[in-house]
Amino acid sequence: MLLEVNGISKIYGDPECNHEFKGNRCIKCGGILALDNISFDLDFGETLGIVGESGSGKSTLLRILYMDIEPDKGEEKLNGINLFSLDSKRKRDIRVKHMGMVYQSPKEGLHYNMSVSANVAEKLIDNGWRNFEKLKNTSIELLKKVRISENRIKDYPYTFSIGMQQRVQIAKAIATNPDLLLLDEPTASLDVTVQAEILDLIKQIQREMDIAIILVSHDLRVIKLLAERVIVLKNGRIVEAGLTDQILEDPQHEYTQKLVSSIL
Repeated sequence: MLLEVNGISKIYGDPECNHEFKGNRCIKCGGILALDNISFDLDFGETLGIVGESGSGKSTLLRILYMDIEPDKGEEKLNGINLFSLDSKRKRDIRVKHMGMVYQSPKEGLHYNMSVSANVAEKLIDNGWRNFEKLKNTSIELLKKVRISENRIKDYPYTFSIGMQQRVQIAKAIATNPDLLLLDEPTASLDVTVQAEILDLIKQIQREMDIAIILVSHDLRVIKLLAERVIVLKNGRIVEAGLTDQILEDPQHEYTQKLVSSIL
């Protein structure tokens, strides 16, 4: 087992409040229950989809897994190591060597004042690389892998379309051949043609690198294409989980039934 997630919870609100929630909002302090006792596991090379409407807690969960956000409680074990118990330096080392993240907004994952090749090289430098030629050549190869031509490696991210910026994020995320790739709505705000290109690229990378992926999306069509298993979130809680085909063919929860009917 690559990843074990146990009892992750996150509340945005008054920590002194004895919370009473209606849906995911506290009727006393107005706080938000972002995540409530989330547990799941992930095997090596497996793709897990997390689906739900806006505000369901999908992105918060992914940011907690990437250690951008601290949970209120729970644990995340990667290769048997409880990540939340580590000091900041060890957490950073784990992120650099074993994890990659593609944010919904490229502005969160890229430096716009650096060339795209420098953005990719940054991940390698963080991993201890120092040889300039090796950094340059590896960055070029990674950008080629995501179908960005060599004649654009010195260009800055803001000169690229959003779809191309997502490709750069993917190249950066896979630079250190991580065990786990986290994807937060990688095709949101893209037109249908570009969405198809990005999804095809993700499938190719997963196949070639045999990397485990957690994919967050509000779109079950994206989950259907990429994920073997799916978790359905509503108001910060898991309302249904199982094999993707099983969930799509025979959803049990009313909310999942509505999601499935929306793609038919």
